[in-house]
Amino acid sequence: MLLLFSACTSSDDGSDPMKDATPMNNTTSEEDATPTEEAFSLEGIWVRTSTVPADLEGMQVALNEDLTEATIISVGVNSFGFSVGEVKWKSILKKNADSFDFEDLGRDMQGNSWYAEGVITKEGPDEISLSINNSVAGNEQAWERMK
Repeated sequence: MLLLFSACTSSDDGSDPMKDATPMNNTTSEEDATPTEEAFSLEGIWVRTSTVPADLEGMQVALNEDLTEATIISVGVNSFGFSVGEVKWKSILKKNADSFDFEDLGRDMQGNSWYAEGVITKEGPDEISLSINNSVAGNEQAWERMK
């Protein structure tokens, strides 16, 4: 059995009962909207500015088009054997507005290589810090975006 109910209202004085109703509007006007900060991106070329060992300072990496990997594009002679063309950062994934999870290419002086998980954190509009989950030299790094 199906029951349908319908109700109508009218005011006793014949006026429109909806004339004083507040409209339900979930949008905001331009005056009400607050400006949002542009999302931070790793796009560009980054230069390693502070690290241990010091012979890796000045290394440059460039992000690929989809911002998931950074390849070494410049590196001086170094005791770890890093060279141009190697993928230094991979599996980059935005974690929140100011940080990214990633994997960093590490290498010891015997030539053993590995990728260690870490976090890239925005320190300024063109500055980042890297914190890598390993116990070898270079697990804390500072980088600046080239302009």
